[in-house]
Amino acid sequence: MTVNAGAGQEGGTPFTQVGVRELRRLGILTMVIPTGCAVGAEVVQGILTGFIKL
Repeated sequence: MTVNAGAGQEGGTPFTQVGVRELRRLGILTMVIPTGCAVGAEVVQGILTGFIKL
């Protein structure tokens, strides 16, 4: 697959195919990382709460 890096500039937009892919990747990471951290924190909290009740 050939990507024309200047295609976005010719269409009057600042976005290229490579730039769009990177923005999509960063957007996904922006949603997934905090969600994963929250889930991980809840798991750790549940484990520690279980040990404290023993």
